[in-house]
Amino acid sequence: FAEKDEHVPDDTIRVLRETLERAHVESVIEIYPKTEHGFCFPERHHVYAETAAEDVWSRSFSMFERQLRHR
Repeated sequence: FAEKDEHVPDDTIRVLRETLERAHVESVIEIYPKTEHGFCFPERHHVYAETAAEDVWSRSFSMFERQLRHR
């Protein structure tokens, strides 16, 4: 998640975390400091945060690889 995101209500992360815990889903929720909604996309040059974006994409593709390879 972006640290600042006007599209994510204040309780979203808490509710998501609680829901995943109740369902016994192993998860990691990251909040990237000094980022805003859409920070992962270079075409959104006014909010793009390259270092955070590279980390998000790396983690996402790694998770897809781990989870989908065995399906």
